[in-house]
Amino acid sequence: MVKKVEMVGSGVDPKLAQLAKRAEKGKASIEEVRELLDSMPEVERQIGSIAEQAEWSWVSTYSEGNELVGEATRRRLESERAELMGPNPSPLERSLAHRIVLSQFQLDYVDTLMAARSREGMTASAVAMYQQWLDRAHSRYLAAVKTLALVRRLALPLVQVNMAEKQVNVAQMDVVRTATQPALELQVSDGGKEQDGA
Repeated sequence: MVKKVEMVGSGVDPKLAQLAKRAEKGKASIEEVRELLDSMPEVERQIGSIAEQAEWSWVSTYSEGNELVGEATRRRLESERAELMGPNPSPLERSLAHRIVLSQFQLDYVDTLMAARSREGMTASAVAMYQQWLDRAHSRYLAAVKTLALVRRLALPLVQVNMAEKQVNVAQMDVVRTATQPALELQVSDGGKEQDGA
């Protein structure tokens, strides 16, 4: 489906831009592609991520070629995503944060589009179409937010209490626990008495 990769910005490596042009025409060898991706891992993240491409397409559609609007929007989305992810996100949290930010953008885009079209006058069927689009975008956004909240709630540490020994064990699920959810530490005292054989 994707044949062309847009190389934008003044900081684009000339070697990368040249290889991208040859790759579009099917004239780049797999060896040189692998060598370039090994030397520039950030390119793999940007070009190889369908999520990044989807965001780029939505922002490009919204900005209609206005680089100021496009770059400001991309920076805002990046900032919102970083805020949602927190300092040490799991891969799942990273993915969900990306989905939430893109869903919010789509929701706002449809709202903006509907407002612009309503000034021009819309038929009842056009209003219904935009409203349905808006409702679906809102449902996707809420589903992504709910899923992230659930993932974070499930990431809380597991606590096991052994009452006979007056001991508390804390097990952490480091797979999905984030830095924003510190480990739970509990101590149980038996009234100042020391236990024998402890």
